[in-house]
Amino acid sequence: MSEVSTQNMTEENLTCYTCVNVSDNLTCNQYAIDKPCARDYCQTLHIMDSTGTSVIVNKKCANRTECHPSTVGCLSIDRQTVCVSCCDDMYCNMTVPTNQTNAVVTVTRKHHASPTKGPKTKSAGDIPCTTQLTVASFSCDTERSISPLENKVYRLMQI
Repeated sequence: MSEVSTQNMTEENLTCYTCVNVSDNLTCNQYAIDKPCARDYCQTLHIMDSTGTSVIVNKKCANRTECHPSTVGCLSIDRQTVCVSCCDDMYCNMTVPTNQTNAVVTVTRKHHASPTKGPKTKSAGDIPCTTQLTVASFSCDTERSISPLENKVYRLMQI
């Protein structure tokens, strides 16, 4: 393969750490499947117990819909915290999100970056009411729809 085509492939293709339902970040990164993504982002979902210890780590390639500012952030459910982050650089999902500060969408590549908007965080603190997970659905003490992040967490809890 020529040097030019190798360089173009590296600039255009994204490679992310990928793992499903692994117990911690080190294990995920050590045994991650190394394959280029056909999507725009790397996404990490990190579930921690009440002491901050990892319970589940999921990493994957994701599209723009999955990595919108409304789909990232942290939520506390029962005694666990669920954080989701997205990024768009090679192997950018090496670390896991642990709080509102690092559970964000980080955009570094120019082809889909918005010139007027930087990374945003949506977390449990941004939600205008208390979210309670029930067997059938999320409920809230005020009328509102659930966020995409809450929906993702709910679907994960149903597995």
